[in-house]
Amino acid sequence: HWASWTGQDAIIKALLEFPVEIEARDIEWGSTPLLWAIDGAYHGGIRNQRNQVNCIRILLNAGADKKVVDANGRNAMQYLQGKEDLGILDLLEPKTNKLFKFKIF
Repeated sequence: HWASWTGQDAIIKALLEFPVEIEARDIEWGSTPLLWAIDGAYHGGIRNQRNQVNCIRILLNAGADKKVVDANGRNAMQYLQGKEDLGILDLLEPKTNKLFKFKIF
């Protein structure tokens, strides 16, 4: 959780080399590493701004569940409410290219 919150992407990658519970929750907040990475991207001040967005990408690619909720019932998308987009939204809800069919008369 600490590595996620502080944006330590190299540590996240190293930890994922081992059998880990990617949905492990912390005791106090019930948050997963994914939720901690999102929270860390917005809190902790300038000294905490590292590679949280890359941590989020790594965790999602490793199978982290973006729909899991913390002890307060908030999921990843709810962590973003009212926040500036740092590219996290595109990771959580990738834009899909939609093909439109046009009827020509």
